[in-house]
This record gives sequence, C-alpha cells and structure tokens, in this order.
Amino acid sequence: GLLGMGAVGRRVADMLRAYECTVLACDPYAPVEVFEKTGAIPATMEEIFRECHIVSNHLPNLPATCGVITREMLFSMREGATFLNTGRGPQLREEDLYDLLREKPGTTALLDVLTDEADSDENPLNRLPNCFITPHIAGSMGNEVHRMARYMADEFFRWQAGQKPMWQVTAEMLSTMA
Repeated sequence: GLLGMGAVGRRVADMLRAYECTVLACDPYAPVEVFEKTGAIPATMEEIFRECHIVSNHLPNLPATCGVITREMLFSMREGATFLNTGRGPQLREEDLYDLLREKPGTTALLDVLTDEADSDENPLNRLPNCFITPHIAGSMGNEVHRMARYMADEFFRWQAGQKPMWQVTAEMLSTMA
C-alpha cells in the first residue's frame, strides 16, 4: 500500500509492477490517470492499513498531513505487516507507533524519518527489535548526487535555450508536493 502518489510514490508503484503484486494507493491530489498509468488501485488510507502487508508512506510534508496517520490505522495493520516511513515524522504520533510495535511484536517499522531527527539516538523506537531507523538522507549520496546535479544542469540549459523544463515545479504544485 502506498500513501502518496507524488514522484516517489509513482516510481515505487512503477517498480512494483515487475513483481506482479496488487498495489493499493491513496492520494487525494493525484488524478485518475496516475493510478491507471501505474496500475495502482485507488483506496482509502484505512483500507491500505487494514489490507496491505506493507504500508509505505510517501506523503508530502504539509500542515494537512501532520498527524494524518492515526493510532487506529496503525493498530488495524495485519499481523506481520511492515510500515515504512520515508514521508515525514510528524505524519504520525511516534508514541502510537511505539505502542503498536510493543503490543504487536510481529509488526515491523522501517523509518527513514523521525519527528526529531536531531535527537534520534534518544528516541524510544531505537530500543525496539522490530524497528529499524536509517539516517534521513533523501536518497542523496554517492551517484545520486551526481545524477541530481546533472538534472539541474540539464534543466538550466533547457531554460537557457527557451525550452520547457522537464521537471518544472509551479507555485500551484507546491501546495500538494513534498
């Protein structure tokens, strides 16, 4: 199950097609064409948490997404499910996730983001054997940095030549994207 069908959510959905699995996705801002193109099935967040073996959060960091992942959703996860958070920490209450992982030890969490990343060593989630926290680097290290620099240079040269950018971000888009 994918929460958010922005650039990352779409890419994940595309990559999952090779595995012939059913992908449920929730994104109130994504047009129906996004679901058709990726093969993801539109669903509510509640359905995704209740039905999916893996729930992967890719929601943008907006005031409207703060606290959007509720305790009820987390506790509705099936036994043995995995929750991945690459969105943002404030999208859920970490206390609720901690309670879930303690009460349902067969559940796993993989977290790339926390509410307070500067103090991650002190986070109680660090002490749970079914929670794995990685440094939040947004995929930007090694060859990824070179690819991103190439994209920026390519965009500049398109702009300089009077061409339309490939990766244009408008002011309107900023209200619903990460």
